[in-house]
Amino acid sequence: KTYDFSKDLTVNGSVMANVGGEVILNVNNNAITSGTPDHYGVIAKGEGNTLVINEANIASYGGGVAAGTGSKVIFNGGKVDITKYTKSSPGRYNFYTDGGEIVINDGVFTFGSTNNTRRAYVCVEGGGKVIINGGTYKAGVDGDGEANAVIYARGNGKVTVNGGEFPNEYNSTFVLNKKDANRATTVIEVAGGRFYNFD
Repeated sequence: KTYDFSKDLTVNGSVMANVGGEVILNVNNNAITSGTPDHYGVIAKGEGNTLVINEANIASYGGGVAAGTGSKVIFNGGKVDITKYTKSSPGRYNFYTDGGEIVINDGVFTFGSTNNTRRAYVCVEGGGKVIINGGTYKAGVDGDGEANAVIYARGNGKVTVNGGEFPNEYNSTFVLNKKDANRATTVIEVAGGRFYNFD
């Protein structure tokens, strides 16, 4: 199924894709303003389901985009800006999966720098995987002025970076970050991308 957006969309909870097969959202640079501090803006659910997001402008009160166990999200450009309007709950990320898959091909991703608590732009766990082929990941600061992480793997999650821009303007020491207790079971592979001010 394909859905073409001709105007902005505002919802109280999440935009949920939980139907069989593939769902394509052609957002056409319109805004999706969604969620509460506890929600993700857009969620793919259901074993074997795929959600394709094209040119979205997601401004979520909580997290950005999530893929549930066994589901897949393909993000093809646009923006994701979480905690733009309020302080989101702990554990909310721009992109998150627990046992699913997310492919990020392009886009610009940021936090509301004066609102959020510290967290990562991309978080994966539960045997999930994230593939980053492009995009700009601005490692802004949290509400206390501390630099955020960019990529965070825990449990037995896997992240592959093939491309993208990682400016690190605020000197984050957590650009590529594994949870200490899970270093033996998590994987972060870097095959491309541009990393600035990175130690």
